[in-house]
Amino acid sequence: MKLRFAALLLLPLSCGAFADGEASPYISVLGSYLSADYPGGNRGGYGLTALYGLPIGRNLNLEFNGFGDHLAKENPTSDYIYGAGADIQVLLSDGRVATFLLGGIGANIDDVANATRVAPFADIGAGFIARVSKHLGIRAEARYYPIFNVDKAPGQNSVLSDARFNLGLQYSFGTVIAANLPVPKSVAVPPSAPEPIVTTPEPATVPAAADIDSDGDGVFDSKDQCPDTPKGLKVDAVGCIIEQTVVLRAVNFDFGSDRLTSEAKGTLDLLARSMALQKALTIEIAGHTDSLGPQSFNLLLSQKRANAVKEYLVAHGVEAERLNAEGYGEFNPIANNNTEAGRAENRRVEFKVLNKPAK
Repeated sequence: MKLRFAALLLLPLSCGAFADGEASPYISVLGSYLSADYPGGNRGGYGLTALYGLPIGRNLNLEFNGFGDHLAKENPTSDYIYGAGADIQVLLSDGRVATFLLGGIGANIDDVANATRVAPFADIGAGFIARVSKHLGIRAEARYYPIFNVDKAPGQNSVLSDARFNLGLQYSFGTVIAANLPVPKSVAVPPSAPEPIVTTPEPATVPAAADIDSDGDGVFDSKDQCPDTPKGLKVDAVGCIIEQTVVLRAVNFDFGSDRLTSEAKGTLDLLARSMALQKALTIEIAGHTDSLGPQSFNLLLSQKRANAVKEYLVAHGVEAERLNAEGYGEFNPIANNNTEAGRAENRRVEFKVLNKPAK
């Protein structure tokens, strides 16, 4: 019996074949309290529930579950209920505490009073996940089970009404449930000052070669030892990149994807050339999103975008060990996610220069 119970708990973890590498699965291990419907009144019991979850849409997860419970004794024998099922979880909110509803079907087996019965069930429930670390959350939920008692014992109803209350931990693979870990401090690039209005035309002048600043970093070409610096990066007196965290707004992506735009590739070409001249530079590439959609989708998308930037730079000559790509999803906003303008600010890639260039 115990072997059968263990096999049912492992069932959700064996369903990883449903993941195709584009999803972000997660697992939960929860302690359970069961209120079971039996003749003479409800009986309480305790057990474990294990879950395997896989995002299937922007607000939907598919969850497989296995559970086992030991009921309080009414006779010298030990009474067990164990089973498995599948649910659709609907995310209602996100943030540091995410709420959800779920519903599904399954089947359970009980051996109460040494009479083994198999019965299908439906279940509905609600709960929340409170994020406590980058990958970990506390999950709490309550479920109601109408059990279709097709092999009922004498005196039992044809439909039983069980309730299960679960509390435990949820861990996410590949994406992040929570982001209370330290993340780079965001430094947004301020908008360029408007050009002054010229009311009187002035004669065109040709600047001297010593007065030309081709890359616009504030250092004339005659003194610039690190040319082609991307706009928005701070440099030292000789035009080389210094330690900083900056958002390069030109590095953006096609909507809802990790495909770099042509403008983004042009900026990254300049960054690759700068890093080729400054061999000591190492950079963290941090991907961020707005809060639209479920957290798991946003975390996966931000990681894929950070990876896309890293892969592009590596393909253009930057050593992979000098780059670290990290996706932070929606958990480090720099603007209000309740407005379109704020969400646009939050959809960004940050570049954190981790050390000074070699002298």
